[in-house]
Amino acid sequence: MIYAIIWSDRAEKNYDDILEYLVESWGRKVLIRFIKQVNSTFDLIEHSPRAYPKYEDHENIRKAVINPHISLFYRIKDEKIELICFWNNRRNPDDLPI
Repeated sequence: MIYAIIWSDRAEKNYDDILEYLVESWGRKVLIRFIKQVNSTFDLIEHSPRAYPKYEDHENIRKAVINPHISLFYRIKDEKIELICFWNNRRNPDDLPI
């Protein structure tokens, strides 16, 4: 079974901000590598949404580490994956919008 991925407004904004930063600061090659990492993560989540660990005490939220700098937080709802946010791992986890 393939789960549908639903983007929250926050996840879309986070993703767009990351892409803009990467292309401006690091160039197209790094941007393309990041997009491939995200797509690879999506492929795994769509087929095996429980592949990534639960986030701390949040029973229904999971954390997928995209790369050492960025993580993706999502929840499984019925047969859908709701993307909550992309998160810079260097930020304070207390500020997570979860």
